Amino acid sequence: MAKVLLINPVVREEDLPKHIPYGISELAAIAVEAGHLVQIYDENAWRKGAEVMAQICAADDWDVIAIGGLTTAYSSIKNTIKVARRTAPKAYIIAGGGFITSMPTEIMEWIRS
Repeated sequence: MAKVLLINPVVREEDLPKHIPYGISELAAIAVEAGHLVQIYDENAWRKGAEVMAQICAADDWDVIAIGGLTTAYSSIKNTIKVARRTAPKAYIIAGGGFITSMPTEIMEWIRS
């Protein structure tokens, strides 16, 4: 059993949130069915910033912190990964979705820095 935190990043900073993160909900259901403990944080809906993100990442002893989205979410994803690495250093960081599929090598390099 793993403790998994799934994060929905801010999609368009200049726009109000409009979309329910169905993909993350489906992933959560699959992980729960497999016996894992899962929490979801919808940063796109809440938009509370880095301080709250740090509290969420530090709130439990996460085995996995996963985030994904489109290229329009790149800035939010990069910032979230930095916070996750700092506040949950033992957690595996998993990135997925269109932002990494489009340019995997470049994105992996960019989010490491």
